[in-house]
Amino acid sequence: MAKWRRQSSNAHAQPPKISSVKRDELEDSSMAITFKDKAEILQRRFFPLSLKADTEDMKHAMHPQEAIGAISVTEESMTMLIVRLPSDKAPGANGVSNRFLKMLGPAFVKAMTGLESQEPAEAL
Repeated sequence: MAKWRRQSSNAHAQPPKISSVKRDELEDSSMAITFKDKAEILQRRFFPLSLKADTEDMKHAMHPQEAIGAISVTEESMTMLIVRLPSDKAPGANGVSNRFLKMLGPAFVKAMTGLESQEPAEAL
């Protein structure tokens, strides 16, 4: 065990070993030997540059004619939502923690519900 540790700990990391890869039939039928050539072949095979979504199933889809109405948010419901948030959880994608939202208090709730009641152009 000691001999293995002395020999293995000083060894350099080996690059990944990939067996020879056959080139596409459209090209020549030779084998790719270098790591770079193998990587390019595998990339073309599994990650093609042009991906097209199949939208055949969407041709006869029914789309709603009227827009979905906005949900009305009251100050009471917003306050209850913020009170129920756990304080010591990790912040969300925006980086704002729940504890910070709770510290903002009623002024924040009023501002948020006021934004909800305005038209989009007025909110700016």
